[in-house]
Amino acid sequence: MGLTRLTPTHDLNAQQITELAGLVGGQHLEVIAYGHLPVFHTEHCVFCRFLSSGTDYTNCGHPCETHRVALRDERGHTHPVMADVGCRNTVFEGRPQVAAPHLGAWLRAGIRDLRLEFVHETPQQVTGVIEAHRAFLAGDLSAADLQATLDTLSAGSGVTEGSLFVPHDFGTLDALPVL
Repeated sequence: MGLTRLTPTHDLNAQQITELAGLVGGQHLEVIAYGHLPVFHTEHCVFCRFLSSGTDYTNCGHPCETHRVALRDERGHTHPVMADVGCRNTVFEGRPQVAAPHLGAWLRAGIRDLRLEFVHETPQQVTGVIEAHRAFLAGDLSAADLQATLDTLSAGSGVTEGSLFVPHDFGTLDALPVL
């Protein structure tokens, strides 16, 4: 069958994703329109270290299956921590990255598959995020209203454009020479 869709990396900004859609066809992309950026990964399990008297996955009691952990930074923002099946931990940006300002360009570029990724959102927040994106796609909500709705749903932490940010001089930056 072969590859039919791909999800661009967090390393691309919104303009680069639009340009990629022009190169490969927007119908082949599934872009992340909402989600928390992974900030860093650690091989040490925060859950085991602080919520267990065990030393590793064989004797820790798996507190990661029953507890939620977040780290608080110096600004007071909390950053969710999630354990994977290998007992490594990923710390995520506390504010969700949203693509609302760029969705119009992405739709014009033929992108039709949007991914919404959740970390520690409540069921009500998940429902609200999905409904807001549906309303935008149906033409019932502007991009600015979508952004404002998502900001409200983030329960005071706000949202970020994150890696999707396109600097005002992005198109004028010198390209690296091809060797």
